[in-house]
Amino acid sequence: MTLGTTARSWPILLLTLAACDDDETRLPENCLETATVSVAANDWQYSSRPISLPPESTQLRDADRLGILWYPIVRHVTCGDLFPTETVVERNRYLDALGIILLPTTPQGAPWAGLTQPLANTGADLSGYEFMEIWINDFNRLHGPGITGNGEELRIDLGRFSEDAVWDPRTPPAPANGRLDDEDQDFDGQRTLAEDSGLDGLRDHDEVLAGVVPDASMYPASTSEDPAGDDYSLPADLTDYSGELPQRIVRFRKVSGFEGNQRLDSEALDGNPVLDLENDYVEYVVPLAGSAQTVVDVRLDYALSDPENGWRLLRIPLDQVAGVAGNPDLASVQAIRIWFKGINAATEFHVAAVTFGP
Repeated sequence: MTLGTTARSWPILLLTLAACDDDETRLPENCLETATVSVAANDWQYSSRPISLPPESTQLRDADRLGILWYPIVRHVTCGDLFPTETVVERNRYLDALGIILLPTTPQGAPWAGLTQPLANTGADLSGYEFMEIWINDFNRLHGPGITGNGEELRIDLGRFSEDAVWDPRTPPAPANGRLDDEDQDFDGQRTLAEDSGLDGLRDHDEVLAGVVPDASMYPASTSEDPAGDDYSLPADLTDYSGELPQRIVRFRKVSGFEGNQRLDSEALDGNPVLDLENDYVEYVVPLAGSAQTVVDVRLDYALSDPENGWRLLRIPLDQVAGVAGNPDLASVQAIRIWFKGINAATEFHVAAVTFGP
């Protein structure tokens, strides 16, 4: 559903009937319906701070959120990157993907960073699915032969989350502020130029007048004209992924900015103008150096020499829950949160698919 002419949309799970295929790593058995989560960058937003669930006792802190930027991967990831033995035509077919870069902070506690996507205002029914699959590329930095890891984890939460997000793009960020931040100031569903000011409600000149303290981290979001670091802009070539990681950070630093992106941005996950603080969700944990949940490791399984092909297909049984917050119900999943824990270095990921299968 799209609200008015604002370009704000509330994503829902895309249900597809899979064609029959003998390769069980690609399609569910018996050709049943699968549910696909969007990997479009515009459908993701900053997440609220996850709750530390038993047996963990120390709660995460807003101030320890890593810097995080996300952007669309355009005409770069091909079917052949994931399936090297496909036909030439299929191997050359481009796939949609989401780029994520984590940026280091100076935490006093455990560093973390996450993104959230609403799936359905009233809740999507995932109770009939047995597993979740994610195609993710860490460029062989966090997994592979000889890599034992240092506690780096990918975590996935399904359910209902507090909407009070830690959305400040600066590092370290300002904490969640206890109110629903929404650019649609009059909630009429219509974007005006004045409203497209970012979730802080301040245009650049107002940020300067308000004395907003610029980001002084290693990879700052701020500039002298934009001390809040929330301006939106695209690189000259959105298909250019060349160079080293610091160059890509500079290139894509503003793609996930809110101010001036010609959309109505909001913390809301359900479309209503009331701040919801409830946390009712299940959590799944994937140790990134591990292989227990890996169905396909492209470089190892296909004996590839490309050091940058770190694509893996992770399959996570939905009954193997690592933690529970509140009273979750997989028959009514409002949103998905993908977040990272235990990483405190500039780190890049590509995500090509998030699906649920029977």
